[in-house]
Amino acid sequence: MSQDFTTRTSRKHLTMEMDTQGLSMQYLSNDDAVFSQLNDLAIIRDELPKLDARQQNSVFGQQFGVQLSSHKISEQQDEKYENIRFDQIKIKQGREFQGTYFKECRESARQIISLLKLRDNYTFHEHQEYEQVDLFTNINQNNEPQVQWSQKVEPLPIMDEAEVLQENGVTYVVVQGKPLVVVPTMFQFISDLLYLMNCINNNSIAGYSYSRLKFLEEKFQMHEIFNHQQEQLRQKEIKRKDFYNVFKVDTHIHHSAAMSAKHLQNFIIKKYRTSAEEFVALDKNNQKIALKDIFTQLGVNPLEISLDSLDVQADKQMYKRFDRFNQKYNPLGFPKLREIFLKQDNYIKGRYLAEITKELINMLDDQQFIGCEWRISISGKSMEEWHKLGKWFVKNKLYSAKVRWLIQIPRLYGVYKKSNLINSFQDMLDNIFRPLYDITINPTLDPFLYQSLFQVVGFDTVDDESAYEHFSKSDLRTLPSEWQKERDPPYTYWIFYIYANLYSLNALRKERGLNTFSFRPHCGEAGNIDHLATAYLMADGINHGIELIKSPVLTYLFYLKQIGIAMSPVSNNKLFCRYQKSPFLKYFKMGLNISLSTDDPLILHLTNEPLLEEYAIASQVFDLSTIDQAELARNSVKQSGFESIIKKYWVGEYLNDRIQEKNAENRNNLPQSRFMYRKITLNEEYERIELQGDEILF
Repeated sequence: MSQDFTTRTSRKHLTMEMDTQGLSMQYLSNDDAVFSQLNDLAIIRDELPKLDARQQNSVFGQQFGVQLSSHKISEQQDEKYENIRFDQIKIKQGREFQGTYFKECRESARQIISLLKLRDNYTFHEHQEYEQVDLFTNINQNNEPQVQWSQKVEPLPIMDEAEVLQENGVTYVVVQGKPLVVVPTMFQFISDLLYLMNCINNNSIAGYSYSRLKFLEEKFQMHEIFNHQQEQLRQKEIKRKDFYNVFKVDTHIHHSAAMSAKHLQNFIIKKYRTSAEEFVALDKNNQKIALKDIFTQLGVNPLEISLDSLDVQADKQMYKRFDRFNQKYNPLGFPKLREIFLKQDNYIKGRYLAEITKELINMLDDQQFIGCEWRISISGKSMEEWHKLGKWFVKNKLYSAKVRWLIQIPRLYGVYKKSNLINSFQDMLDNIFRPLYDITINPTLDPFLYQSLFQVVGFDTVDDESAYEHFSKSDLRTLPSEWQKERDPPYTYWIFYIYANLYSLNALRKERGLNTFSFRPHCGEAGNIDHLATAYLMADGINHGIELIKSPVLTYLFYLKQIGIAMSPVSNNKLFCRYQKSPFLKYFKMGLNISLSTDDPLILHLTNEPLLEEYAIASQVFDLSTIDQAELARNSVKQSGFESIIKKYWVGEYLNDRIQEKNAENRNNLPQSRFMYRKITLNEEYERIELQGDEILF
């Protein structure tokens, strides 16, 4: 810190007029504010008692993960941050609250507290990675940790004592007569969702949440006014780090659209030149057909294909038309080319897609500081899908230290039902989850799948949220085995049964010492607010979230819980929300845990570095500083499913603890003052609702 900065504001003091709540706002100097706050942020907590799920005999609400204890304020200062100085806005108590407004605030704070606890009841608190991850960790030439799953993982012994059962749409495991975990029932979920929706629609709670969010937004702007120059100076002092050489993760990208349109065009031309005679598909009569014959049927000479004729990029006719967006996955408008080049389950066993994937991995290696979380589909129409996917991973050696995978579940029950591929929704759930239970209990059943699951970090669910859905409590009460209608279940129904089965599966994998899976669905891109309410209870993070701005209560809850939101403003601009109307900047100023992602580079972007393109556009439109960029990059790593050693290196220690969290400034290029502003502000919000709600939160 320069001497000029440490002295120039030492005696500043600005008091604003008392507002209607009896509060006064003060501009405090660094000496007055920061050190007292650091004392408050050094927290000592009682050791959390771990609960053995098999010994939990209580019903829903107590058996999830760990019991939470209240915190104590330490008298010791956080030594690591004792020299951080920045100017801070602080609210100080004025006259006593009185009257109806005070009662509304207190009751609203109490309801917010109850909603925070409600999410804790649903959250899987014990996510873990593979116990022997150290065996697959190495240090690269830049002394940065990397985890590479290319080596064979020795299979665990068979879990003979385990019995897999299924009840009311949820698969669970019983060991020695006792279930590993108790999962909430649909009846309990409906009750909690209705309570949450009532709070969302309550004017008092909504007004309370809106005022807090508005304050957070304005407070950030004042923080920038007083600290931006010094944060820039501090960032310049960080050696050998800038935006281009800090690790950032594309937290939401679909694998079959991960390449640029130019990349796909060049690949198609290359395969035509080198493999025109190769049989690549079957025709309607199950006769083999060569690649050249495919193009002959189309009346197209591949050597003359342009980006315009390839017709995979978004255009002006796509806005509010998700169906047209999906059609862009078909090169030249021909679904057969999508099957040949962009699918892994086809006649050539996904070889072309594997080759493109390897080229993308090589590009990531060249770029060095970009990671991806690619989505790949398991549709639920057959149990064989899992074996084919695992074999595709292993046989094609699709391993990279820069890539982790999420399984996306398309909500296409109605399509498969009409095609007679499944009889009920339960069939779909069995096809999606039963192979994972079996392979976790007995890895020898499918060594390919067992090996490939170590680089899978989560589940997603995708489809058009804007589509009309029939939603009633009677639908939610229908068991999956009884859902034999041709129409799709509502979004909330999908989320609950994916969540419940994934929760039970994670308990089994934790018992076995294997990696668990997060749940990060597409949510809030369009559709009703109940989508986001459901995700608040059950999701570890979401993708898009642009509809969240319509509910102050949910926005405030997402902020307090720091639920990750992978936003894609370029994608939203083409489909549901024009760029200038995006809530991205509001979310960022408020302090929500957001990151930038690309969604579908094939359709939306122009370069071979789509994530940098996304950052460049956002930086220009939203006037983001290099400090803002560093914060977004840090958020992306924090949200991602990369192993803890990677996240600790780039983010800092205790990254899931709002009290003890640290920042690795010299690695992620985010000045400590910005990090401490976010940390202090979040904890002050908790202190405020604790004070008003007269209850201490963990």
